[in-house]
Amino acid sequence: MGEAVDYQSFPLVSGETTELEFTVTDNDNAVVDLTGGSGRFAAARTPLDASLVLDSAASPATATIQVVNPLAGTVNVILADTVTDDLSGDYYWEFKWTDILGREAIIARGIMSFADNLI
Repeated sequence: MGEAVDYQSFPLVSGETTELEFTVTDNDNAVVDLTGGSGRFAAARTPLDASLVLDSAASPATATIQVVNPLAGTVNVILADTVTDDLSGDYYWEFKWTDILGREAIIARGIMSFADNLI
C-alpha cells in the first residue's frame, strides 16, 4: 500500500469526546481510496507497552473508526467522553489502515497528552 506515516501530537482533555480526522495518502502524497478497507486505532503508555488503554479492535471497542469519504481518503477516529474520562498524561498511539487487498500500513502515529478535566 505504501502510505506515508504521519507523526502527530495533540493535547486533549480527559472526559471529553474527541474526534481525530485523518486523510490517508501514499508516499507520493496522493489520496488513497479507502473503499472496502478497515482501520485500527490503539494507544498505550509507551510504544512497547502491551497493555492498550484504547483499542478500536477491543470488545467492547474503546475507539470508533468512521470512514467519512472513502474516495477522498478521509477517516475519523472517535474517542467517547466515557473512554477518555480516566486518561491523564501522555499516551503513544498508532493508526493502521488495511486496504481491500489486505495490505496493512501504519498511516499515523504520535503522542496524545490528556490534561485532567477541571469540572
